[in-house]
Amino acid sequence: MTSVAELRSALGGSIQRINRKGSHFAIDYVMPPMEYDQAMTWIGLLAAAMADTVIMPFPQGAFDAGPVGSPVVDGSGHGGTMLPIRGLTPATPIVTGQVFTLVKADGRYNYIVTQATTADGDGKATLRFAPMLRRPPADGDQVLIAAPEIEGFATPAGSGWAMDTARHVGLAFTIEERN
Repeated sequence: MTSVAELRSALGGSIQRINRKGSHFAIDYVMPPMEYDQAMTWIGLLAAAMADTVIMPFPQGAFDAGPVGSPVVDGSGHGGTMLPIRGLTPATPIVTGQVFTLVKADGRYNYIVTQATTADGDGKATLRFAPMLRRPPADGDQVLIAAPEIEGFATPAGSGWAMDTARHVGLAFTIEERN
């Protein structure tokens, strides 16, 4: 979900892009077909997640960040699209396109790395990412790099679930970041 606005001249002039805080992510999850007794747990969790937030892994395919240490925000007063972190395993590579989650007291916020970097010998690095920070992080806020998570409300796709003639249940839902 983007909060970017484009201003276009009615007379055909240049385009101006305005990046505003508020862009966030939504992920569609499609569960494999399950026997009904297995699906009952997921159906109950999905029903509860429509009223309260849920936390799920942020899928990154087969990508494995490896051992990254215990990264946290380094300092306070940060904004924009750069974030210094500490607590990484020295020489940890952070690759372009990798997702990380900033865990704050009011929830989880996801970002995508836009420029590769490597932790220095002290386990420090500066992440460059998009979209821009939505809330300023505090010194020591947790940064999930090896296993990012998305937090938000779950919305079932269509009727919520489907059952085939073999009585297998298929579930699909979307989790959209709430912050």
